[in-house]
Amino acid sequence: MTTDWCRVYTTTDRLQAEILHGMLESGEIPCTLVNRQDSTYIFLGEIELHVPCDLADRAMDLIRDALDPQTEN
Repeated sequence: MTTDWCRVYTTTDRLQAEILHGMLESGEIPCTLVNRQDSTYIFLGEIELHVPCDLADRAMDLIRDALDPQTEN
């Protein structure tokens, strides 16, 4: 069976992408980074964070909370 993956976050900041990747994996959400940055000019292109589509809502909630801890649910 094939798992469909959905993009849940895009950034140009490699460190931020790695931190969010680790946070999702520690929350038992499988994820992968897709680096679409140019290898010569890293300011061109973006890094995408993908998760299985059935976990996308949960992943986006975790990302939203991590990026804006002031938000109350």
